[in-house]
Amino acid sequence: MRKGFLQLTLSCPKAVGARGCRGSLRATAGNKRGARMSYRIAAGAKDGIAVAVPAGGKTFQLVSVERGRFGEKTTIRTLKR
Repeated sequence: MRKGFLQLTLSCPKAVGARGCRGSLRATAGNKRGARMSYRIAAGAKDGIAVAVPAGGKTFQLVSVERGRFGEKTTIRTLKR
């Protein structure tokens, strides 16, 4: 993490086909929220995304909402600073 941003590398499996992967990612710390970042990645590819992390607290959560053909899938990860 540098200067309030966390650099992540996201990948999309080839099995999803021509649709690729798309969704949004947001970091939260306590009751503070960072900006929501949208992403779109082609099937079988990797891409980097920088997510704004709010100040405060020793831990923060990354919340990812991926939109697919079967609806939305939400993934939540808790990370330490």
